Amino acid sequence: MRAIWQTELQREFPLYVVCYWLGNSPRIAQQSYLLVTEDDFAKAAGVQKVMVEG
Repeated sequence: MRAIWQTELQREFPLYVVCYWLGNSPRIAQQSYLLVTEDDFAKAAGVQKVMVEG
């Protein structure tokens, strides 16, 4: 769960701020918590995310 929060918060706030909030260091965050997501791959490929209402 920590990795998901670290990754999501990192998208909006600087690394040092997120690390302060979650109680870790930038080094630990980069080694253990920051994740590459499907959205990252889609953005790199230039694919727009489509929202489907159900």
